[in-house]
Amino acid sequence: MVLVSIWFDGCEETCLYASRTVAYVTAVERGKTQMRIWEDATLKSYLENGGRTSNREVYERIGQFVHLGASHLAPTAYGGRPAYEHAVRSYIANLCQEGFLRKVQRGLHELTAKGKARASSA
Repeated sequence: MVLVSIWFDGCEETCLYASRTVAYVTAVERGKTQMRIWEDATLKSYLENGGRTSNREVYERIGQFVHLGASHLAPTAYGGRPAYEHAVRSYIANLCQEGFLRKVQRGLHELTAKGKARASSA
């Protein structure tokens, strides 16, 4: 495993790669990589909590799977919540649209079979 830091929009993302070779990543690929890292971390948060969990519990667990830097923890103008909570909520919506999560009720989602498979392999 190789520990790699990726810079995107002024934020450093630290992640583990199984490969010893890390190729140059273009800005577009970097954005996709960052999105994939955060989506996988979100899915792992669900998996670690039994597959069904609230947004609040995901916010509390996400730091176990991705590094939360100062820019992620900074309060936003939208309710003063940390910036990463807004990002996670967006990733949850995307994962629902892609069939990895299913909405149970407001603020509560569960992994689908497709989501469990991806979370287990991430």
